[in-house]
Amino acid sequence: MKKYAAVILAMLLYALTAISALAEDAMLEVSIAYRERIALPPDAVVEVELLDVSRMDVAADRLSSQRFRMTSVPFEATLAYDPNLVDERLTYTVAARIYTQGRVMFRTTQAYPVLTRGSGSQVELILQMMPANDAEEDVPSLEGPVWQAFEVDGRAVVADRPPTLKFEKSGQFGLFSGCNNFRGLAEISDGEIGFGDNIAGTLMACPPGPAELERAILNAVSATVRYSLTSSGLTLLDAAGREIMRLQAQPAE
Repeated sequence: MKKYAAVILAMLLYALTAISALAEDAMLEVSIAYRERIALPPDAVVEVELLDVSRMDVAADRLSSQRFRMTSVPFEATLAYDPNLVDERLTYTVAARIYTQGRVMFRTTQAYPVLTRGSGSQVELILQMMPANDAEEDVPSLEGPVWQAFEVDGRAVVADRPPTLKFEKSGQFGLFSGCNNFRGLAEISDGEIGFGDNIAGTLMACPPGPAELERAILNAVSATVRYSLTSSGLTLLDAAGREIMRLQAQPAE
């Protein structure tokens, strides 16, 4: 009996140790700020997310998400996550949005890598202000600016050379996919846009990462039927009204 009791006790201790290890979360230290010198309303809430952005052809995988009452700027937050979900071969980023009165007041518009590929568990986010009323803001023209993609199919773009899109008044456009360059003629009218099938481009072989990004960009362009222009940037939408690519104008040199 003593032998069986010892075995059962050992099994219980092993199970408790395993459960304890599984329950132990790791922590990300996140600093959140913005450049505008304005105070936040008392109801401001910040949502922080840890995202897997390893593949550009599928929706972002959210590993962790938490909301905090934003009481100061900069705001220091600790985001818990399960380290067992992290794969050293993959790429992870942190994104954040500040909400007030049911709308997004500030949000991240670039990728902030963490955890893998040389990135640590501490990150400083600089959020961009979203317009309260686009009718009162300067909305850029579709033609002229070089539009840089920062989000494709809900995923932050992580690339040394981000994709860009540029339109001419004739409807001609130039597209850099992150690897190859493409040109074509778009049909643009009253918020509707079609890139067509006649797109010519270079055929340079791409490494795996840029190749995945290129496929995602070309799929998004192919599915685009409408666009939206605001002071914060250009959004391409599919037939269901889903945002499939978000871009911002590159600063003029």
